[in-house]
Amino acid sequence: MSDTLYVLAVLSALIAATEWLVRNTVMRHAGTAILVILVTATAANIGIIPASSTADAPVPAYDFIFDSVAPLAIFLLLLPVNLRDILKAGLPMITFFFIGSLATATGVVIAMWMIDGRETIGPLFHAIGGMFTGTYSGGSVNFNAIALHYNVTSDVIVVHGRRGNRQYYDHSLDGRNALRS
Repeated sequence: MSDTLYVLAVLSALIAATEWLVRNTVMRHAGTAILVILVTATAANIGIIPASSTADAPVPAYDFIFDSVAPLAIFLLLLPVNLRDILKAGLPMITFFFIGSLATATGVVIAMWMIDGRETIGPLFHAIGGMFTGTYSGGSVNFNAIALHYNVTSDVIVVHGRRGNRQYYDHSLDGRNALRS
C-alpha cells in the first residue's frame, strides 16, 4: 500500500474526483481545497492510502510531496500577491489586520501557557502554536509552511485504531507510544 505509484495514482484520482465534484455538483460551494482535504483524510482513515510516512513505515511519495511539491506550491500560491493592492486597501485595514494577528499570537501563547504545552503536547509545542497562529492570521498556506519548516509532518500525532478489537495505537509528538484498549 505504500508503493509510490499506487499512492500517487490514488492521490491523483482523488484530486480529479474532487475537482469534478466541485465543477458539477452542489459541492462547488465547499471549494476544491477543503474537499480534497476531506476526501483524502477519509481515504487515509479507511485504509485506502497510508495515513502518514514514518521511519518504521516510510511512504516515499509522501516524503517527495512534503519535501519538494508542497514548498513549490506554497511559493506559487504566493507569487501572484500584489503588494500595491494591499497598500491601496489603506492603513486602517492593515492596522486592524496587524492587531488581529497580534491578538491571535497572544491567544496562542496564553493557551500554550495554560495547558503547559511543553508537557501536554511535547517538544514541538512551539511549532504547533506557530501553526495555529499562522493559519488564523494568514490561512492554510501559512499553516503548511510552518509545518514544513519545523518538519512537523513526520512527527504529527497519529492515532490508528481498529474497531474489531478496540485497540488503539497512539504516537504522540514527543515519541511516547501506547497501545490502548
